[in-house]
Amino acid sequence: MVDRKEIYKVIGINSDGEVIMLDRLCRDDKDRTWAVGSVFRPVTQDQVDEYQDPEYIKDCMDGEYLWQEAVSNGRTEASLDDFCRDLTLIAKTEGQMYFGHDTSYIEHIAEDFRREYFPEAVTFECIGGGRCLPDDNLEIIIDQELIDLVNEYENGSF
Repeated sequence: MVDRKEIYKVIGINSDGEVIMLDRLCRDDKDRTWAVGSVFRPVTQDQVDEYQDPEYIKDCMDGEYLWQEAVSNGRTEASLDDFCRDLTLIAKTEGQMYFGHDTSYIEHIAEDFRREYFPEAVTFECIGGGRCLPDDNLEIIIDQELIDLVNEYENGSF
């Protein structure tokens, strides 16, 4: 059995300008400890506009392949352009700003944090997650206490 303590707080910003969040601290029945986190990329309105463009969806998001599969399976009769536009509309009904927008855990990024560190961003996108191992790659430290706690969990010294 694994005991999980949910945290969901930003701990820093790495050298690529990505937000690092500590999601949870874990301990198993053998007293092994580790931390789990997520990585977010800020997204500007210009990027959202680009990602909503049917040409972008065709070229960069496998829109043409998805359309071919949908046509061959009898799931659409729409043209490729209409199909790609529909992908954006469907994404929006699911709370995403564009097709492929991974909104996992973004509700835990505070608005005041966004305004202070990423005023040009209109949203964030979760681009990864897993073991949370803060290192020298953090350019901006947001919460040193949590970073120290993560290091204790990851080093088994908690």
